[in-house]
Amino acid sequence: MNRKELSQNHWKYYLMLEKRFVESIEFVELHEDNFDAFSNGYALLIQAIGAELDTVFKEFCGFNTTDRKTVADYAQYILTNTPDIKIKKSVYRNTISKYNRL
Repeated sequence: MNRKELSQNHWKYYLMLEKRFVESIEFVELHEDNFDAFSNGYALLIQAIGAELDTVFKEFCGFNTTDRKTVADYAQYILTNTPDIKIKKSVYRNTISKYNRL
């Protein structure tokens, strides 16, 4: 699977997860005083994000989706097969700019 296909397969789901997180800020402000806040909604969101990352990494690395892999497995594959990744810079658009004070 190439980068474009990977992006197309997971982009809409990523946007939905991002939207849910941004919407949650209306109820629990993104502030240091709230870092210990817990809700079942946040637990569900964290699990969904972790599961999606696991799926994306397995597809990127070419691992079988039923294999049990760890972050160390993904890192080893990625660093071995794309060594330039360590010098790449990420550019992103901050969608929650009013919270930059953290």
